[in-house]
Amino acid sequence: AIFGAGHVGQALANLAPWLEAKLLVIDGREAEEIQPKLPAQRAFELLCIDSPEAEIDGLAADSLVLIMTHNHDLDQAILERALTRACFPYVGLIGSGRKWQRFQARLRSKGFSDEQLASVHCPIGISQASKSPAAIALSTATQLMEVLSRLNAS
Repeated sequence: AIFGAGHVGQALANLAPWLEAKLLVIDGREAEEIQPKLPAQRAFELLCIDSPEAEIDGLAADSLVLIMTHNHDLDQAILERALTRACFPYVGLIGSGRKWQRFQARLRSKGFSDEQLASVHCPIGISQASKSPAAIALSTATQLMEVLSRLNAS
């Protein structure tokens, strides 16, 4: 499940056939508002809904969760909900080390433990060498393939 249908979300979601995974992209905006414009034919399912964070509750426990919305407050709300469920094999948050430090401070003040915070991948991907959406998507897809292969092996 990818929360956020912006540049990186779309780039990653379009890799669904190579990931051999069903990808659900969830966004709080109407499809027409999303930039870049969504392709007419998609390799992913799109859900535009007013409260994306509520969708965490309905995800299967073996879902991989990526958080990359256009809004930091929404990112945090989704992350809090995912950490509260504590069942997902992968929770990733797009952002810099500085963003993650701010999020950790806020989450600790709300009672989240160091163990819970250690389960979050931020920044996402195996490399942070480039900030281009395609590079982030490829780097993250590689990380997700490693997680999926471990899950499939067990």
